Amino acid sequence: MALVLRGTKGSELTHEELDGNFTYLDAKSAAVVGYTGTAKTLALTDINTLVDCTSGSAVTITIPPQASVEWTDDAEIHVRMSGTGQVSIAVGAGVTVPPLTAPVNLTAQGAVVTLKRRSADVWALIGQTGTVVLDTDDISEGATNKYFTEGRVRSAVLTGLSLLTGGVISAADSVLSALGKLQKQISDAVTAIGGKQDTLVSGTNLKTVNGNSLLGSGNLVVSGADNSTETVAISSGTLNLSATTKEVIVVDLNQNVTSVTMPAGVAGQAVNRRVVFTQSGAANFTVAGWTGVTIEGGVAPVAATGVGAVTEYMLSNTSNGGWRMYVDQVGGGFAKEYVSAEQTITVGGALSLTHGLGGIPKLVVGTYVCKTAEAGFSVGDVFYDSFTYGYTDAGVNVTTTLCMDATTLFLVYQNGVGNFRIRHKTTGAMVNATPANWRYVVRAWL
Repeated sequence: MALVLRGTKGSELTHEELDGNFTYLDAKSAAVVGYTGTAKTLALTDINTLVDCTSGSAVTITIPPQASVEWTDDAEIHVRMSGTGQVSIAVGAGVTVPPLTAPVNLTAQGAVVTLKRRSADVWALIGQTGTVVLDTDDISEGATNKYFTEGRVRSAVLTGLSLLTGGVISAADSVLSALGKLQKQISDAVTAIGGKQDTLVSGTNLKTVNGNSLLGSGNLVVSGADNSTETVAISSGTLNLSATTKEVIVVDLNQNVTSVTMPAGVAGQAVNRRVVFTQSGAANFTVAGWTGVTIEGGVAPVAATGVGAVTEYMLSNTSNGGWRMYVDQVGGGFAKEYVSAEQTITVGGALSLTHGLGGIPKLVVGTYVCKTAEAGFSVGDVFYDSFTYGYTDAGVNVTTTLCMDATTLFLVYQNGVGNFRIRHKTTGAMVNATPANWRYVVRAWL
């Protein structure tokens, strides 16, 4: 039914036409329909109504497709977010609300939108929504007001930079102001420091080395850092080093030394002495009498023997806390050492070991290492082989034969039957030993 109108003045409407017009207008007014749920699919009965959503939880209002509801051409539905729950307008399959993309949220509590059918499955959404949020991707850049980019910031020139004022940078400073203050402070500091190296500030405690200030020109000599040598002679058995200033002290050991006097230490400094004794004759002179010296190990090592043998005594005194001694011997002892791996013992078998010492060894020692407890020995115990040629027990050779040259050690184990003979650790009696319970290690020195 349509609204009836008279276009000619004086033409009155009939009672039926008036009633029909009022009925039509009543149908066009939007009735308020309360909705307390959280998910509603719109229907024909919602046309020309205000769906008043009062839920405190999120509410979804869905526009179904024309295939599900036979929407009329002039269908119009209003939706209000009266509650605190977020109201969203969703669409069914194939339905669109251009230019928006569903779901569309109403902006806030109290917001109202109108859904207007434009054509089959195409609706207009009018009202207070929060979906359309523009950013710089949606707006073209102007000619004067440019968008921010990191590259533009890095390339920006410092127009307006002032270097007139220094001082503390505060949160109220702009970037230009802060940079200006920093450069001003740097420039002032360079000017203040320039040419001031030799000028001491009154009342300031400055570090010194051997009484010399760290500032200024010249050479600072640090005690104990001079590696040049100083020769000191022995006088009537006394070696007086109290006046020495060099780190390395060379001494001709041409007589026994019975007394050694060291220089005083220096507070706050490390003073070192390396005293090098060289045996000058065949008498094998000794060195003793280190007064006021703490010796590592408790006893000063004996000077190396033999013509030309060298013994170095290293001493150090830190912050005048007393002298401490360390020792090294060269020449009178052995220059090289060889230690074999643990060898399997084969009764009567031969053993050939390349020692690599570069000459015939001066001393060779063979040792039996206990691997399984036997004959009173515990695992790890060691006893030495005597290398006594031809010694027998009960008709069995019980010694290891040793020969050597500049490259190789040649050994032949004792020739017992299935075992070898050793002396019991505690009783000393000769007993049989099982080869598998022992290993053999050879040491040689040149």
